[in-house]
Amino acid sequence: MEDLSAAFTIDCSVLVKIGSDAVQVLTANSGQGSETVPLGHRQPIIPPLGAVFMVGATPAEIEAWMQRAPDDSQDRRTLHGRLLATVRDRGYSLLTAEPELLQRHQAVLTEFERSDRLPRQERDVRQATAALVDLFCPDLVVGRRYDLASIVVPVPATADLPPMALRMTGMPKSAPTEQVESWIHGLRRVAAAAAAAGTSE
Repeated sequence: MEDLSAAFTIDCSVLVKIGSDAVQVLTANSGQGSETVPLGHRQPIIPPLGAVFMVGATPAEIEAWMQRAPDDSQDRRTLHGRLLATVRDRGYSLLTAEPELLQRHQAVLTEFERSDRLPRQERDVRQATAALVDLFCPDLVVGRRYDLASIVVPVPATADLPPMALRMTGMPKSAPTEQVESWIHGLRRVAAAAAAAGTSE
């Protein structure tokens, strides 16, 4: 992961699913901007985020994930189900960069952690996370350029380990499709190597 971070001059991190949170447990920071998310940072897994952890989840786990959305209407369930199917088919998720929405999301997450996870702050987190749905999993089209906030790939499941994922952040703006695909390939290669190492131990 450190080699990948250095090769692309980007930031990489390892996320582990613990309960209903994604916890950052390792980082390799070679990106253009400094990593602002500390180790141990916990982000509630609320649709659309956390879909990579639902790829191999049981129906009950997927149902619990769906129910964390602030809008549990059938239309929203259908949308979240479609996004999950997209992540399952592609093997990764993308989140495009929209500074105002992302700053709002980070601000409420920070307040949430400082507040000992009070119900009012939890509602704010759910609303701010739900607002990212239009930024989630855009199609990659040849000839277009992308401003991405993150790329996340699941680590194939291994015995006796919690669900894990690799996340890439700190990518340069206006990246061509070919560059995005190269980042995805690099992350998936590292994820596969991590799974193979876990299996051999």
